[in-house]
Amino acid sequence: MTASLFFHVGNHAGQILTSPHIGDITLGGNTMKNVKIDVKGNVMTITCDLTEKGETSASGKSIVIASTQGNQSVGTGKGGEVVKVGLNVYKSA
Repeated sequence: MTASLFFHVGNHAGQILTSPHIGDITLGGNTMKNVKIDVKGNVMTITCDLTEKGETSASGKSIVIASTQGNQSVGTGKGGEVVKVGLNVYKSA
């Protein structure tokens, strides 16, 4: 099963985070896990595979299925401000 989320992110000067497949994407030294982010115009689509096994979190309390590994820049708003996304998909350990 995969999940997709759709967001409007304002004016965008091009695709920043894209991948032809769901998987690990590296941006600014951070590797996103099991995440595909596409930005086309004012719409951002996030896809992750919910059937991934995942990894145990640092606390050991949950299994992380997908993560952007912190906040990632995805575009600019109407006033020119940077728009960011931070995503963690997890289940109980």
